[in-house]
Amino acid sequence: MAAVRVVSAGARAGDVVHVTGAASVQFVSRPIVARVIRVRDDLVTYHGWCWLDVY
Repeated sequence: MAAVRVVSAGARAGDVVHVTGAASVQFVSRPIVARVIRVRDDLVTYHGWCWLDVY
């Protein structure tokens, strides 16, 4: 699971996301590309951010 700031209109299942250091310090030196399984609206995070289940 990754918390990411959604820059466009929003992530949806099937979208491909590029998770970088802007999402978490663990991705600074090694960003990942992942496909969204679902957007987790049941988890609370910062305004403008969301939790994603990805693979």
